[in-house]
Amino acid sequence: MCAKCNDIIEEEPITCADCSNVIEENEEQYTNSNDEIICESCRDDYSTCENCGSLEASDDCTFIEREEVIVCSSCCDNNYFTCDCCNRLTSDSDQTTTCNGNNICQSCYEDHYFTCENCNEILHMDCYNQDGQCEDCYQEDEDIDGLHNYSYKPTPIFQSTIKHKRSKTIKGVNVESYRNDQKLNYLGIELEHSIGNSSKSDIIEDVYSKMHNVYYKEDGSLDDGIELVTHPIEFNSINWQAWNDTLSYLRSKNCKSYNTSYSCGLHIHVSKNAFGNYGLLKAHLLCAKIEKFLHKISKRTSSNWRNWTAPSNINYSDANSFRREIISRRLRKQEQISQAPRGAFNYTGNTIELRMFRGTLDLEGFRSCVEFAKDISFIISQVSLTYLLTHSEAEIESYVLNNLRAKTKDLLAKTNRIDKQLGLFQGKTTGNDDKDIVPDAELSF
Repeated sequence: MCAKCNDIIEEEPITCADCSNVIEENEEQYTNSNDEIICESCRDDYSTCENCGSLEASDDCTFIEREEVIVCSSCCDNNYFTCDCCNRLTSDSDQTTTCNGNNICQSCYEDHYFTCENCNEILHMDCYNQDGQCEDCYQEDEDIDGLHNYSYKPTPIFQSTIKHKRSKTIKGVNVESYRNDQKLNYLGIELEHSIGNSSKSDIIEDVYSKMHNVYYKEDGSLDDGIELVTHPIEFNSINWQAWNDTLSYLRSKNCKSYNTSYSCGLHIHVSKNAFGNYGLLKAHLLCAKIEKFLHKISKRTSSNWRNWTAPSNINYSDANSFRREIISRRLRKQEQISQAPRGAFNYTGNTIELRMFRGTLDLEGFRSCVEFAKDISFIISQVSLTYLLTHSEAEIESYVLNNLRAKTKDLLAKTNRIDKQLGLFQGKTTGNDDKDIVPDAELSF
């Protein structure tokens, strides 16, 4: 009704924006995403977005198969993408962009792509080479002169100052020659270290100029490191001055082997013959009996020690059960011993590898490990299984200490910060606190 003339004013009827029919007062009405009113009949042509709740024409909505939801065009454009690999709509939260700009879903990434550990680019598996690297990065490493992949195994060069004369007749002429005796006991050293502030190529070139009969390999267990490996060398032929020059050089380039964010190791291979009969078996038993002592010698942290000295599954509880296991498991052949892949002593065919030592670029720390490897192999060759089975930890530890050479004892005393009269060489331990096994010489780098 008009306030001035009191005439009745008829209201405009409400019509549906889609069909233009009048919507009666008692009829349901709806507002679509364009703020338009539609009737109940036309409502059947609309869908409710399960993301924002708006009402949109069904023809303009999209069904997201992965989530089994219906979304409006706005939400689809703003919150979803089409995977360039499988062509399926996927939430933006699961989007990954590859090195060539393709947007892929998480499922396709897991099934068909990888992230290169070197350049951190996301690439298709067709570009994968090995060691977690893409073809380009792997080729770059291969292109570094003198750097080999982890599986590289050259023909060994046996180095010894002990030469054996041999004679043979060639075309009626007696020819004498001298060769290294491969039946001698040899060592092979593997030292892992970080690169520091230099390039791999510079490090490798400079180290090769200081040492002979060594080579570098990539190591997949290191974030940014390489592994220096020697050819087999007889102990008395080791050039300690060359090692001193090399380790000093690596330290000067800020390379590290001891204090790293990952676990670098010093692995020493010793000829299998040096351990005598049942060598690996006795080595495992020795490790089980004097684990605390060997832990201290290794200089590894408690967690690293557990990771690198996983125990054998052989029962050492008493002599009788041990002998029964030898028979039942046919352990007379050393290679048949069942062991974890990262033990303190590993059988590798012609050698037994001591993997217990923490890496170091300190000459005294480095040499103490090499000297100890030589001594412990000889001790194991001399001790009997019966002795190891029937004597206590303290007795076996004392036996080992009494049979170490004076040079080895002196080096171990220096690099373990323990007075040989008060600590280590009385078979005592100072606990498992990591700081008790950090050599002074390493604290400055």
